[in-house]
Amino acid sequence: MAPTRPPMSTYRLQITPDFTLYDAVEAVPYLARLGAGAVYLSPILTAASGSAHGYDVVDPTRVDPARGGEEGLRTLSSAAHAAGMRVIADLVPNHMGVADPQENSWWWDVLRHGRESAYAGFFDIDWDAGDGRIVLPVLGSAEDLAAVTVDAGAGVLRYYEHAFPLAPGTLGPTHGSQELSAVLAAQHYTLVSWREDHRLNYRRFFAVKELAGLRVEEPAVFDAAHAEVARWFTEGLVDGVRIDHPDGLADPRGYLERLAELTGGAWTLVEKITEPGEALPDDWAAHGTTGYEVIRAIDGYLAGSGAAGAFAALTPEAEFDEVALTAKRELAATALRAEFLRLTRLAEAHLPSGIAHGRPNAGVVAGAQHGTPSADSRAHGSREASAASEGADAPRADLLAEALREITVQFHVYRSYAGQPQDELDAAMTRAGHARPDLIGLVDALAPLLREDDHALAVRFRQTTGAVMAKGVEDTAFYRYARLTSLNEVGGQPDGFPSEETGHPDGSHAAAKGSAGAGHQGDAARSGQSGRAGMSGDAARFHALMAERAQTTPWAMSALTTHDTKRSEDTRARITVLAECPEDFARLLACARQTAPLPDAPELEVLLWQAIIGAWEPATSTGGAHAQLATKTGPPADLRERLHAYALKAAREQAWHTAWTDPHEQFETALRRAVDLTFDDPGLRAEIDRLDGLIRRPAEQLSLTAKTLQLMAPGVPDVYQGTELRDQSLVDPDNRRPVDFQRLAGLLAALDGPGETFDQAKLHLTSTLLRLRNRHPDLLEPGSYTPLELRDPRLIGFARGEDIVVLASRFPVRTAREGWNGATLHSEIVPGPVSSPGLDPGDAALVPAATMPVATGSLLAEPHAWTEVLTGSAPLQDGRLSSVFARYPVAVFERSRS
Repeated sequence: MAPTRPPMSTYRLQITPDFTLYDAVEAVPYLARLGAGAVYLSPILTAASGSAHGYDVVDPTRVDPARGGEEGLRTLSSAAHAAGMRVIADLVPNHMGVADPQENSWWWDVLRHGRESAYAGFFDIDWDAGDGRIVLPVLGSAEDLAAVTVDAGAGVLRYYEHAFPLAPGTLGPTHGSQELSAVLAAQHYTLVSWREDHRLNYRRFFAVKELAGLRVEEPAVFDAAHAEVARWFTEGLVDGVRIDHPDGLADPRGYLERLAELTGGAWTLVEKITEPGEALPDDWAAHGTTGYEVIRAIDGYLAGSGAAGAFAALTPEAEFDEVALTAKRELAATALRAEFLRLTRLAEAHLPSGIAHGRPNAGVVAGAQHGTPSADSRAHGSREASAASEGADAPRADLLAEALREITVQFHVYRSYAGQPQDELDAAMTRAGHARPDLIGLVDALAPLLREDDHALAVRFRQTTGAVMAKGVEDTAFYRYARLTSLNEVGGQPDGFPSEETGHPDGSHAAAKGSAGAGHQGDAARSGQSGRAGMSGDAARFHALMAERAQTTPWAMSALTTHDTKRSEDTRARITVLAECPEDFARLLACARQTAPLPDAPELEVLLWQAIIGAWEPATSTGGAHAQLATKTGPPADLRERLHAYALKAAREQAWHTAWTDPHEQFETALRRAVDLTFDDPGLRAEIDRLDGLIRRPAEQLSLTAKTLQLMAPGVPDVYQGTELRDQSLVDPDNRRPVDFQRLAGLLAALDGPGETFDQAKLHLTSTLLRLRNRHPDLLEPGSYTPLELRDPRLIGFARGEDIVVLASRFPVRTAREGWNGATLHSEIVPGPVSSPGLDPGDAALVPAATMPVATGSLLAEPHAWTEVLTGSAPLQDGRLSSVFARYPVAVFERSRS
């Protein structure tokens, strides 16, 4: 790939029909003044009418007129380039929107002409499975066929607001008296009930039937889908791309190679979730991921090892891995059943008929769930999850489906790739055999087919495992496992960094029922000493991840909040702080369970009340970037509605008490009442306000630390729209609310130093560090990261090159209580080689064993040559930490070369 340098930072803008490319033009002067290096746009190709996100593209051949059209892009590109900024576009190659077939001319043509359509090969359709027709699960019920009518004048079939094309010649001159059934039978599609979506025979995005998979591995399809994108680069309108969901593609490597040729090697990022220890394939023509691994590293470090364990007593005992495995099994057997039926058909076609298989393990999906309440209360989970097997005499096809599901759910990463080692596939098959010894024969028979790079079954299987991970883990298990829910983030580790000793950072198994005031810090931490020589395991793990990132993917993006995060950075900070005072959250939860109980739903209660605390804004709130100001008597007027929406989505995603496909009215009424009582019950409201008062300032401190680590760690940091101010958002669509850029511009223009409010402090920090990055392009050089060893476990530090040193602190509740006890930079910085006894030998080897960074030595020896950029302070002669962190919980020092 040609070495095209990325911008020093990006600023993500959600381009919608209500905030168009022309509106983005108006924001450019503000973004340039802020210090952003590029405008990073959500999808701008023509999307389905009314789409707020743009990921349901219906016409890839033109910029969406509703979002500003071609001229809007041209105007924005000109304005951004004139301001010294670049333009990054978000591409969606995996699928197209087909909710309204009339809007997608390619899909419409396929429905009209079937296999004879010029676009039949564009979509990933298993024609034989539908007897030569596309199965469309759109009816309310099978009986609803009676509601379908023929509109001969328009040449369509109509079903309420839906329209479907009539195949040529399927209506004769007597069509008025023709039987509807005969007309339907003559079409290239079959209309069935939405509850029969297991019959669906086209690839889709996850379990979303309105998003049909594209075959961009075919050159003709790639060319047609990227003709407009090619023009952007030919005319210099766009400078880089983000690729949505490459794991859905049949050949991600081939796709990225073609794309690099088309863009001339432009900066390319992939929206790829990498699990701990996993790296991008080394043969991809991409500069890195969109940075969810950075969120995981920052949140894990700030929470501390074992922090999630402090909440274990609040819900039934459960291990996250078991919760996730159960959820994946359920989703594979239900919402993604169509995908496994297709895999099974492929397997049947390629396996000899005499393969031994053993006997099925009935009930593997709908059986007992580890650490969960009674079966009656969780009927929705079992109703949604039909049994995985049909009994002891199940036919081979059913057993093959079970074997394929079990291999898939045993994956610990999203997928494997052709041309890469198949270690994870082999491990998943081994685990599947252990879990289902009755299926070992079939697992062994499938193994050579799944290992073969280009085998049709292997290609389809690799496209499916990511959907199981996403739906089973992110969209289900994250709502079922409730400890410290700030860790339940996309790509995250809900059970946190592993404990260094006994499973909990205080060296015990203390839980939220422990003594008040103890927090989750142990004796060594409370005394202000690390209790060991060398950096803590938390810091060492963070440094290992960052050092490897600086060396291998220094141009990858660094995220902290995105349009897909479950909670924004400030919401997560407020929840993370609870780990320092778990007994105070337990007190609130006890009050909530008495005042607004959710029967037999302990996990949902923890999830909901942590979300409420995370999003809570008191009467003194300044509103952040969304300009929803608090009322004189309480939180912003829209918070109640937002929490209602979150609670309903969380409960339905959890799918234990209610579900999207089977709502439970009585439970949802209780859920709505619980949210209402948050605002209306004086006693409960007083508990919320008490806890808010306890954590607000520490959470703000922690949020500023997180922002600093993101902006100064290796990679290209992205500022998600509005997060330069307070943003206490929850899961989408809450995190995609419009931002008041006029207000932001006014605040930045009036800003003079750190200011007095959190909004001012965060805006000043963000702008100052973005501008600092612009002065130091060497930050993007490989290896420009050196960890700093600090004695206090609250501290972390690193040098970026020879001219920047970053110090940051965590555990703000403890710091507010204890202060820094006279500690100085000289007393806290360990001058010798970095040591990390808290790590396993394999992890410890990742931490550069260098002596003190050159930059840090200069900072200590020549303080007059350095300035702390956030405060503009003169050199700190004594270097007392109480002075260093007087205004911010971080300090960023820059060396003057003049």
